Amino acid sequence: MRSTEPGFGGQAFEIGAERVVAYSPRERRETQADVFAQEFLLPADLLRQRLVRDRQTPSQISGEVGLPLPFVTMQAIRALLLPPLPAPDAAEEPPPAIPLDPDQRAAAEWDERPLILDAGPGTGKTRTLVGRIEYLLGIGVQPWEILALTFSNKAAAEMRERVERLDAAAAAQMWIGTFHAFGLEILRLYAAQAGLRADFDVLDEAQGLGLLEDILPDLKLRHFQNLWDPTLELRPILRAISRAKDEMVGPAAYLAAAEAALAAAETQEAVEAAEKAVEVGGVYTAYQESLDARGAVDFGDLVGKATRVLADHAGARATVRDRHRWILVDEYQDVNAAGTALLDQIAVDGRRVWAVADPRQSIYRFRGAAPANAAGFASRYPDGQSRSLTTNYRSGEAVVKLFEHYGRDIAAAPKPPVEWHPHRGKVGYVDHLQADDLRSEANAVRDQIERFKAEGIPYDRQAILARTHLCLARFGRLLQEFDVPILYLGDLFERPEIRDLLSVVSLGADADAAGLIRVAQLPEYGATRADALVAIREADTSRKGILEVCARAEAIEGFTDEGRAGLIRLAGQLTGVNRGTTAWRMLVGYLFEDSGYLQSFVDDQSVRSQQCLVAIYQLLKFAREHADATGGRGGRRAFLERIRRIERLDDDRAFRVVPPEADGIPAVRMMTVHAAKGLEFEGVHLPQVATRYVPGKRQSVRCPAPPGMEHLAIGPTDHDAEEECLFFVALSRARNVLSITSAKRYTAKATCNPSKFLKGLGPRLPKPRPAPTVAPGTRPIEVVAVVPVDAHDGRDLLIWTKCPARYRYEVLNDLGDRSAAGAYLAFHRCVRATIDWISAQQAADEAVDPAAARQRLTKVWAERGPVDHGFEPVYRAAAETMVENAVSLLDDGGRAVDRQWHAATAGGTIGVRADRVVERPDGSIVAQVYRTGRKSKSEAQKAIWELLGEALRQAHPDRTVRLQAVYPATPEAVDIDADQGGAGLAAYADAIAGIEAGRFPPTPSGDCPTCRFYFVCTAEDSF
Repeated sequence: MRSTEPGFGGQAFEIGAERVVAYSPRERRETQADVFAQEFLLPADLLRQRLVRDRQTPSQISGEVGLPLPFVTMQAIRALLLPPLPAPDAAEEPPPAIPLDPDQRAAAEWDERPLILDAGPGTGKTRTLVGRIEYLLGIGVQPWEILALTFSNKAAAEMRERVERLDAAAAAQMWIGTFHAFGLEILRLYAAQAGLRADFDVLDEAQGLGLLEDILPDLKLRHFQNLWDPTLELRPILRAISRAKDEMVGPAAYLAAAEAALAAAETQEAVEAAEKAVEVGGVYTAYQESLDARGAVDFGDLVGKATRVLADHAGARATVRDRHRWILVDEYQDVNAAGTALLDQIAVDGRRVWAVADPRQSIYRFRGAAPANAAGFASRYPDGQSRSLTTNYRSGEAVVKLFEHYGRDIAAAPKPPVEWHPHRGKVGYVDHLQADDLRSEANAVRDQIERFKAEGIPYDRQAILARTHLCLARFGRLLQEFDVPILYLGDLFERPEIRDLLSVVSLGADADAAGLIRVAQLPEYGATRADALVAIREADTSRKGILEVCARAEAIEGFTDEGRAGLIRLAGQLTGVNRGTTAWRMLVGYLFEDSGYLQSFVDDQSVRSQQCLVAIYQLLKFAREHADATGGRGGRRAFLERIRRIERLDDDRAFRVVPPEADGIPAVRMMTVHAAKGLEFEGVHLPQVATRYVPGKRQSVRCPAPPGMEHLAIGPTDHDAEEECLFFVALSRARNVLSITSAKRYTAKATCNPSKFLKGLGPRLPKPRPAPTVAPGTRPIEVVAVVPVDAHDGRDLLIWTKCPARYRYEVLNDLGDRSAAGAYLAFHRCVRATIDWISAQQAADEAVDPAAARQRLTKVWAERGPVDHGFEPVYRAAAETMVENAVSLLDDGGRAVDRQWHAATAGGTIGVRADRVVERPDGSIVAQVYRTGRKSKSEAQKAIWELLGEALRQAHPDRTVRLQAVYPATPEAVDIDADQGGAGLAAYADAIAGIEAGRFPPTPSGDCPTCRFYFVCTAEDSF
């Protein structure tokens, strides 16, 4: 063992430059060697006995065995959270060598002419690629002359593993990695020529967004300004920039094309699209200037910048060409324009370029993959040739002929179509079922899983593949209910056990202490929600920390006896935790030294509990990596904010992957089709193969590309082609048996037909068997006792319509709104207060000019504005524009009247308030609502307008009433028709009915990570 400093094994959660450079086999072996050395010093089975049977803690064991506490703690993490370690690689027999077939040998022994090899699923492309390397070495090519490129760190590591088995010494001298890693290598070697420092930084997407946030006040956004969350629109812009870099389109060219489109635009739609493109081009320019000023690059720069270095510097180009004379490219169908340009700089006319591709598996168009490159390879280069592998070694005949029949007619299929010979012959089968509803379909999948197991396919050799994580979560929840052992983490940070621990982490880090609501009710503490609320209110009143309040619970009235004892116990367990304590240190101490949280999972030997332990392992791993990367700066608050950002940006893919350390769990694997690419399973289940789910719906284009650059966005044709390819990948993962299922109905409101893709399977797909219908499930619903009220506040009811659980926290529990959007609310209140003042001054015949409006805003802003917020300049600039515009916008000669009204509705009495109500000289009433955001096409459908109109009609039955949405940013006042056919009032009535019935379930949405109660709540589809 090289060090006693403990560490996690396996692949790190990739951030920054780690996403570019593969975790090499040598590093994996060294890490594994460390793990086994640690195992030798302190065997996990003996450690587990001491931890579980003897109830000892790592600190006690450390003192007894004389090993460092961090060492013992790391071993404890593995012993309790992971399955037993497998035998070392050294003890494994290497797989038997399989000779190349004639097609493979012909490709492996190809000459210098450019070759693209059409390698369908299971045809042995990696074997052929390694055979190519073996052949080159055999004819005297030096190892360092071989450059092998692929598209993922995982694929690169696997390729290197295979080559090491062939010749370890040669593998160490070859360059094997991703296009991005090779681009990084070139930039490191020629940093000066690239205009970079020798120690330049590589920014990942999160860091790129951080850079954009730093310059946000200078970006002057209009179409992409979102004052509710100024960062929300930055991600689609950054992805549009990344796509431009994939195609080697620089900021100047992008902006010029956008400005030309704006000059030529004739329709309002064309003008708006061009204005958005100009805005993106402006951000692109500022972003690149900021990158250059920092001497940094982002992922999108790595290949394109390296290409330009070689194109502009003959010496560098000659050196690279001389060293890397033989080029092998895996997954060529995923090459984008920048990758193709890089290859052209390394190889003259494609000489000695040998590529493997399967256009039918092109599923990365969203990142610039261009399968047309594969189709045009042979004609792109002089003497370019194409060949095919025609034997499938993976699947039985039934599966092979199914995906062969489907794949021949999809848009990406090579012409003429290839017929694959199934080497394994007539083994396996394809099954097809249709159920009545989701629950019945999940039950059918359960039956199929058990059938496959009875036929000799164990759980861990079966996989459920789906188009989306939402589908997996819903099926996973039902399969767990049906006692099917599954291995799927889902959204790690929304799992119940992870939410428990994040709530623990938040104690003493989040000033509002909302996490105590969840932690207090853990079985170990026995407190109630009411107990937690007493403590939170005491902390707010006394201005003391929540842990301090819990520690002196004996002196505070209002707790239950069990709750008081539990909160004191909790405070004792967290003694020594302060604001600077990292999440890593807090969690390790809480889980392994102080609390009994892990006990129930450890005592339960079920797969479900093992899965929970693996999820906790992943959380600890991330907490450790975050602490190491930040040096503990920011404490737990920074850790929690990092998680919120990950979730807000939907950037949690790495955390959904089950770590290889958990491979030993005997459970059915669940994953998306994207994640399954390159994998194979004895049995595969494809659920929800129905309309609206397969193919998936095309996402709207947030950042329209300028005319002439439409290829930067995924158009309808590309989307349809990629969905076809995704289904091809799904069909071709099974070795023996494939089960396809769908349901006639997934919601109460709409029926579903089988996916149109099933028609493409023709006679190879059996007719669907009807699946048994099962009774609807009954899940316990918490009912909360609610004290009736005479009237409801319309603003509170709107909270219920968005999320009943949030209504319970904010209104019933009186915890108020202190969400992550607090800066926006402060901005909004300042604008509204200033506009109110303008309106009052004008009503009193006092002259108000823009300078006076700004002066009033300055006074209000100092009292209640977001003065310490990072985006204050953005909010302040927007506020000044709005109050200046309001001076003329509100000068309408009206007399201000009461703006608080009540409406008697079928659901009950509801209070509603307009921002401004004036009586015009003609006697009409105009009620205005200020909108500080962008003008919305759906504004007139918002329920408040029908409620406000009804309240005013009841108050002034003989008056003409007008409703207006006022946009001071534009500025304009838009008349709104209050008649929604009763839909608006019905929404309020439903809210009142739900409140009076005591129903407060969470409603998951993309806004959840900004909610103050995010770590307290658990959505229905989490498991």
